[in-house]
Amino acid sequence: MRSATVTALCGLGVAAVGCDVSEAEAPIEIISVETGVGIPACEPERAGERTAASGPVVIRGGLPAPCRVVAVRQVQMLKPSATGKRPDPSWNSIARASDGRMYTPATLASGPGMVLEWSADGMFLESLGSPGSGPGELSGKGLPRVFVGPADSIYVRDGVKWTVFGPDHSYGRTITSPAIQGIPRHLHILRDGRFLSTGRVGGAPTDQWFHIFDPEGYVVQSFGSVDSGDAETTGMLPPRPSAYDGDTTFWAALPVQSTGELVLEQWSINGHSGKVIRREADWIHAEVVRGGQQLPDVRILHLDEHGRLWIVVLVEDAEGRSIEQERAPDEAASELYDIRYEVLDPQRGMVLASGRLDNLPGEDERDVPPIASFIAGRAASYRPLPDSLGSFSIEFFELRLAPRNFRTLEEVTGTPES
Repeated sequence: MRSATVTALCGLGVAAVGCDVSEAEAPIEIISVETGVGIPACEPERAGERTAASGPVVIRGGLPAPCRVVAVRQVQMLKPSATGKRPDPSWNSIARASDGRMYTPATLASGPGMVLEWSADGMFLESLGSPGSGPGELSGKGLPRVFVGPADSIYVRDGVKWTVFGPDHSYGRTITSPAIQGIPRHLHILRDGRFLSTGRVGGAPTDQWFHIFDPEGYVVQSFGSVDSGDAETTGMLPPRPSAYDGDTTFWAALPVQSTGELVLEQWSINGHSGKVIRREADWIHAEVVRGGQQLPDVRILHLDEHGRLWIVVLVEDAEGRSIEQERAPDEAASELYDIRYEVLDPQRGMVLASGRLDNLPGEDERDVPPIASFIAGRAASYRPLPDSLGSFSIEFFELRLAPRNFRTLEEVTGTPES
């Protein structure tokens, strides 16, 4: 029997359509790239389509959503080096260039201080940088993260500094501003080389949520007033999860401490507010606190190339379970919380896909189906795949929306593929 945390693995499954899915919430299916050829596109009714006008949009209702998420496993994979002739890829951060090339830090164990370049089909090409503390050198400390900036330049956040390489991989400059040390879900490199932060940061006004920094990391604009004027109270609020469209706008979730509701706001990088989406559903209970955690808590906000919003939200456990005695912390958390993922169409104001998982993103994203580590700006994701020696390959998925009645071979026969 399928549990809430188990995903169907149909490596060579034959897709079948036209049969009803009995589950109350469609799970994420993982299938091979070969099977993915036959996946029909989900085209929900256009009734209620909204215009691009600004203003609040309330998305109500629960199940069933018209579509389900299908994760199509791709052929390319970033693999550890069997011979040790090159560093192994770290799954902590992956960035994708406009031509499909990918960049990831090397693992700390196999080759700290380098960024690895991979072809679009997963072949290792070359490394950037070298270990050290000088210009163009990387320490490999502090979980290095890689971003692709304007014209496919490469930005590496390495410890307390940034190193920028040009499209030809030549060393460009070093940025040492302490104000732009955020993580990818809250910090974005704009198309003109400036930075956007959607969290409270040092050196920026404490009564504003959003900050634009020049290419050297100095604040030039702040906007999005914090509701409370008490800086001592609001100063403890976490950053707001956000998604940048690669052009002139971004989306940000309201901080959970503000209302206990699920609200998403669209802003322009010039400081003008746009659409507001308020999600209302039976799994959203305002101002719920479990285990010291206020809910619902948006953990991930992602915008794909189709303008769809993917959200991953921490919510209270659907079964209302209490913590059993002598439970490990991660097991206890799974009894308190669930993960809710949804795909929203902000243009039409509707839920396209929705589902629930009985574990936590962030605790160990390797165990979460491929919705926790998105490829920026795309309906695509990745996750690490461990081997018997403790090394990790990185496998990639294209995320598609199929009709709700789409069924894999496992669902048709009840027998998983080997």
